Amino acid sequence: MARKHRGVLVGLVLGAALVLPLAGQRTWVVDSANGPGTDYLDIDAAYAVAGVGDTLVVRLASGLPSTCRRR
Repeated sequence: MARKHRGVLVGLVLGAALVLPLAGQRTWVVDSANGPGTDYLDIDAAYAVAGVGDTLVVRLASGLPSTCRRR
């Protein structure tokens, strides 16, 4: 019986180890024109909330996106 519980515990720990790093990675869209899907209007606010591994997509006035990743 104890062996079965140990297997379940190992499975939960391994599952969490695979999922948790992905949970913190996010893409934030910065667009001063407030187009569809915009998270922030200015880059300073987006950078303040971005975590390690997050990506900032900055929509430029030309409409072409520019990206950067916080390390």
